[in-house]
Amino acid sequence: MQEVIDQEELSKVEIGLPVEWIRQALKEEIKRQRVSMTEVNWNTKQAAARMNLKPERIRAICANPRFRKELDAENGGPVLIPYQGGGYQIDPQRFVKFCHQHWKEIMELKTR
Repeated sequence: MQEVIDQEELSKVEIGLPVEWIRQALKEEIKRQRVSMTEVNWNTKQAAARMNLKPERIRAICANPRFRKELDAENGGPVLIPYQGGGYQIDPQRFVKFCHQHWKEIMELKTR
């Protein structure tokens, strides 16, 4: 016969984690958040690393004609698009917001 677990009893389950492990994890997370909040500019490699995407996908987002006008810093967007070589310069906070708004289309983009 299957035993029914009371919700109140379930909430009392304890998981033993070493205090030092928790401190280290919190310390690393705070450092990661502090760095991401203070960065003013990303290149494609930094954007890819911070957003857990491949650099090819970041370049595909920036180069996509559908997004180009909205992303272009000349139009108030978060990406400074190079006209004579060089790489993209990306405003981290605004780019992340853009990617959240267009997540589905971005995940469907074909990369090279």
